[in-house]
Amino acid sequence: MPNLVATKNNCPRKETEELLRHAPDLQHFLLESNFAFGCEVGSCSLVCSLGSLFPGLAQQMFDAGLRRDRIVLTRISRFMNDAISDIFSHCDRHLMDGVYDKTYAWLRNPEFPKRLLPPYLGLTDEQSRQCRTIYETNYQHADEWDLDRKVEAP
Repeated sequence: MPNLVATKNNCPRKETEELLRHAPDLQHFLLESNFAFGCEVGSCSLVCSLGSLFPGLAQQMFDAGLRRDRIVLTRISRFMNDAISDIFSHCDRHLMDGVYDKTYAWLRNPEFPKRLLPPYLGLTDEQSRQCRTIYETNYQHADEWDLDRKVEAP
């Protein structure tokens, strides 16, 4: 008896399409980078790492997915990809997922601990300060934007 009931993935388009078409009985959880495309292909759910930073936009993205609104999905997906690139643009090494997740939570709540246990490396204090400056300058109010209704900050 099979015991796999769900997948979580961030595959490229071709692999996402194959997964959704060839295993439709499973629940597929896609990240924000492939959720828009996955909604066009089949039934899927959203696992949004940026949901802790932009919970309102994550909800808008999920709602647009339910409606299969490609325009809104693409707009939000592009915004989130740009935000990640911008916030971490000054980091000069590969970062593990936990660094991103902890930083998102810390940007929303400065009391949230950023430290990772060894042997993992988090951001330096200077990198964290730069992330905060970029976030506060460009994205602090982004969750109030209504990208679903095409109302964005100037």
